[in-house]
Amino acid sequence: MFFKFKNLDNQSPYSPESPPNPLYAMLAADTAAMEAGKKTSKIRAAWKKHFDTYSVSACLPYFYDFLLENIDAALTGRLKDGIGLHKFAEALASNKFFHTVDRCRSKSEQEADQTIASYAPAICARIDAVLQREWPAEMQTGAWLAEVFCLFFYHAAANNHTSRIATAPWIVPFLRRWPEQEDRLILSMLDDWCDVAALSEYLMLEAENARRQSRPVGGLWNDMMGIYADKRSNVYRHAKQLLAALTTDDKISFDSREALLCAALDTLNLASKKPESRKEAYACIRRDSVTRNCLKLLADSMSDNPSAETIRTLLTEAESASKSAGTYNLNQTPSVPFADIGLKIAIIDELMYRRDLLKPRLLLDTFAKEYEGRNIDREADGYAVIPEIFEYFERLDIPQSLLNEVEELYIDGGFDGGSALYEEMFPFFDPGCGDELLPISKQAFADLAHLPNLRRIIGLENCNPSSELIQALQEAGVEINFLNKLIQIC
Repeated sequence: MFFKFKNLDNQSPYSPESPPNPLYAMLAADTAAMEAGKKTSKIRAAWKKHFDTYSVSACLPYFYDFLLENIDAALTGRLKDGIGLHKFAEALASNKFFHTVDRCRSKSEQEADQTIASYAPAICARIDAVLQREWPAEMQTGAWLAEVFCLFFYHAAANNHTSRIATAPWIVPFLRRWPEQEDRLILSMLDDWCDVAALSEYLMLEAENARRQSRPVGGLWNDMMGIYADKRSNVYRHAKQLLAALTTDDKISFDSREALLCAALDTLNLASKKPESRKEAYACIRRDSVTRNCLKLLADSMSDNPSAETIRTLLTEAESASKSAGTYNLNQTPSVPFADIGLKIAIIDELMYRRDLLKPRLLLDTFAKEYEGRNIDREADGYAVIPEIFEYFERLDIPQSLLNEVEELYIDGGFDGGSALYEEMFPFFDPGCGDELLPISKQAFADLAHLPNLRRIIGLENCNPSSELIQALQEAGVEINFLNKLIQIC
């Protein structure tokens, strides 16, 4: 796994013909200032002024050279403590001095991405060399090396997968040496790397550390399963494979098996003092097949372990536990059936979200917390219509008395603030990226019988209506106002 790092003193990230680092004195002074207690943020602000004058591509290599020179000094014993190196690495592991708030990446961010890609081999070689050495406490090696890992998160482009995970092969050896340096950014790179052997080793390492320190497990365990599982993560998608890799090892000790079982139980947050924690655990087991299957796999593979019996009991209890009624009735039968779901959605938006007449108001987070059919995740599922919420609206009963209240429908296409309903049903709806509202078909004309007082529809063009529907509505006395005055209905 590790690169061989030899002849350290003869290696340099730049050629011997390169001129001396013109920023060396400034960076050395900055490091001394940070050691003396000057805030890192003030140093970064000074760097930002520098990059406002000079390009990132011209100057950032000197920052990397300075970092590598100091790591080399540590490796050769010329650096007696690691305070300055830690402070400098911490300051550099940021994008605040060339970051833009624009949606599109700036030229400086592109230049930073190119720079770290070119320096990645030299940095990885130093990491390998550091991990092969023993270090005294005063060097604070774990602290400054953690910042070197984070450097790749901040300077590499999000879409530059190769650079972002360049240091991933060394993450587990690093955390084995310095487990207290566990960092979400570092773990995200490990997850992105998606190496089964490395991920499995980390999961075992984290479980054993948590067991040894009498604390709940964290890290990637919570991403893989349990109440806080992250469906976007690789550990979640490959959970069964990862746990199978751990449990099929016949050499695994009793204590390690116990650590795995306890880690799995920790992800259900059963240690919480909240009285509802056990009910939440039951709901999680019922709705999340990954969590349920992980628990079964662990219990079945360690049948002789007392904690395995605890898991089997929990699975049985979750299956038999009574389900709460919840906020939303999922088994409604509409008293007024609609021929067109697009029109019904527009009516629900009006009555439930604009006028607060149709209750209870559906909120995605509440719905997801109570829904037990599967694990609904805003971040993972929110880039399309969430089918369970769509089905809820399809089945929702709207009494005729409320339909009689509808005099006007305002259909927001997303450019005027957006629909409150779509914020819950399609959280990341973005018309600028081509997302479209549900269409309203000509079948909607049959639904006018349910809307005796409808006089006006604003923004109907956002639902791609046909010319036949427009004509039929107008003939029925419904005024059609286009938000886009230039719209042409063919």
